[in-house]
Amino acid sequence: MNSVENIIIGQSKYRKFKKYELLLHDGQISRSLFFIKKGITRHYNINEDGKELTNNFTLQGTFVIGSISSFLTQKKARVRLQALTDIECYELDYKSYNTLLENDEFIHFWNRLLCSYIIKKEKKELSFLNENAKNRYLRFLKNFPNLINEIPHYYIASYLRISSETLSRIRRNLSK
Repeated sequence: MNSVENIIIGQSKYRKFKKYELLLHDGQISRSLFFIKKGITRHYNINEDGKELTNNFTLQGTFVIGSISSFLTQKKARVRLQALTDIECYELDYKSYNTLLENDEFIHFWNRLLCSYIIKKEKKELSFLNENAKNRYLRFLKNFPNLINEIPHYYIASYLRISSETLSRIRRNLSK
């Protein structure tokens, strides 16, 4: 861990969440930044047909916010953040975050974190616009190499915006 991560953890509260527990509900204000020490989370929302759509996964050793827009504006979130496994994490509350904004090292860290998020989001968006389901799956495997064995495949299918049957067919064809 680098010095900024140690500063953040020093200002944070150690937390545990059970598998499938929500760290953020839609309609709730996102008031925390989490450093995932152990476990996997997913961001998702529910569309007007009641279908869950997975937007992203977060693995251990990374930072996650339930909703960046909600966190920064302190308005209600439109997404959910869920533990897909038991989670151990450090939670930095919004007040402590604002205090850390006075630290230049933290500001540089925060800027890198946001830039990284924007770049990943753009790559995913372009992938979904330009690639077929098979290539999106291959990109998923590259970005999340071990996740295929750790979470239910219907979450992965949801993330790829394909049916579970299509995901099974792609996996079967690739294994031949």
